[in-house]
Formats: sequence, structure tokens, C-alpha cells
Amino acid sequence: MDEGGAKPVCAQEALDLLNCVTQSSSFDQDKCLKLLNSLRECVLAKMAIDSGVKFEVERFDGTGNFRLWERRVKDLLAQQGLQKALRETKPTDMADDDWLELQEKAAGLIRLCVSDEVMYHILDLTSPKEVLDKLESQYISKTRMNRLFTKMRLYSLKMREGSDLQQHVNTFNNIITELVKLGVKIDDEDSAIMLLCSLPSSYKHLVNTLIYGKDTISLNVITATLLSHSRMSQNVEVGTQGKGLYVKESQDHGQIKGKADSGKMSKSKNRKIAECYSCKQIGHWKRDCPLRK
Repeated sequence: MDEGGAKPVCAQEALDLLNCVTQSSSFDQDKCLKLLNSLRECVLAKMAIDSGVKFEVERFDGTGNFRLWERRVKDLLAQQGLQKALRETKPTDMADDDWLELQEKAAGLIRLCVSDEVMYHILDLTSPKEVLDKLESQYISKTRMNRLFTKMRLYSLKMREGSDLQQHVNTFNNIITELVKLGVKIDDEDSAIMLLCSLPSSYKHLVNTLIYGKDTISLNVITATLLSHSRMSQNVEVGTQGKGLYVKESQDHGQIKGKADSGKMSKSKNRKIAECYSCKQIGHWKRDCPLRK
């Protein structure tokens, strides 16, 4: 064992937090919360390094939830041991060159987590805090606007009479997914009710059946039932069309047969009133005349 013993994990961060909390005369809650967050990120980074786990963050393209992406980027920085670079001031125990190198690494890691379109806004920035602040100023208001417009799309979504149910359900689920990415939480039962309300009047009886006597409903069950009912209706429609064609063919065949029989009857009836041109007798044709044989 080494003489000095093992170095405590995140000792400086823990000591700073302890000093902040124990200063009862001038307690600064915001400062202590920041120190607590720094300690958390330090511990996460140490755990990730020891376990060899690597994290990846989906590139931000300006359309998703900025706050959620920002939180994941900060966790990635902590995992890489770069969380100190987000501080506003250089730690007193760090050399200037080391501080600049740390900030450049952190800023570069953040740029790797954005798309090319977003990259142009932060191309020349070297401080990770400046990078995140610039992205926040550019996209936090856009995120709010996207959230409002996506909500409007969901609430105004209506299925046209006779259109494809599967396509309508896919559109509905895509909007729900977009809202989740934007940080909007929608209750599962509320989602199911909104889907039922978006259906045309021809589904009224089915909708009443699905909710009658139910204490609660779920989106998965409602979706599965609607799609199953749609497939059954299509199969019945195809079978009815086939039966209709069979009946029509039978009717046409009967009409043709009736005409043929009618022709035979007409010939037989004409024979009874026919006059023979040879013997002038009634009841047979000249070719059948018995006097000519």
C-alpha cells in the first residue's frame, strides 16, 4: 500500500460542498446546489471511467427538445471527466494552459453532438459554456414554438370519412412521438381518448362500445381493437362483393336460359298454326307433309 493511501474520489468537490453547507451565517443555496451538481457529475464520471462504459448522444438538429439534449451532453462531459470546463472561472489549482486545453476538449465534444446546420452557429466558439449559451439563445424559443404547433396538430387531427385507418393511426402516433421528444408528457388514457375523438362519425357505434362500462382505457388496446375491426370490415366487404358477382352471374345465366326456352316454345307454338303449302292443311310444314312421302 502507498504511504499516502488512496486518493479520495472527488475530494475537492465534496469538500467545497461541505464548506458551503456548514457556513450557516452566510448560506448560499444557489451556490450549494451548483456544488452539489458538480459533485454528482464528478462521481458519475469516475463511475463511467472505472466501468469502461461509453455513452453516445444523438446529434441535435434544432428540432428536438433542447433541454433534454443539453442534459445528456452534460452527462457525457461528466463521463469524459470534462465537467469542470463548464465552470465560469478557472479552478485555482489548475494551470492556465491546462484550463484552456480542458475547455477546448469540452467545446469540441459538444460540437460533435450537433448537426452540420447547427454547427455554423458555434463554429468559432472555444468555451463550452459559450457554446451552450449560444445554442440556448438560438433554439430554446424555437423549441417552445415547435411544441405549440405540434400540440395544435394533435388537437386538430381528424380522420376523413372513407380514408385509411392505418395511415391515420400512424400519423397520430408520429405526432405523439414528436411531443415526447419536445418534453411534453401526455397521459396514456388522454392519448386514447384523443384518438377516438379524431375518428369520423361512422365509427361512433364502435367508439361507444370501446368506452362503455370501462373505468380506464389504454392507447395500445384501443389502437389494436380499431385496426382489427378495420381488417375484419375489409374482409367482409370483399366477401360481399364476391357474393354479389356470383348472384349477378346466376341471374344472367337464368335470363339466357329463359330466352332459349322461350325460343323453343315459340317454334313449337308456330308449328301448331302453320299451313302446309303443299296440301293446304293446318298443323305442319311443307317439308313434313305426309302426302309428299
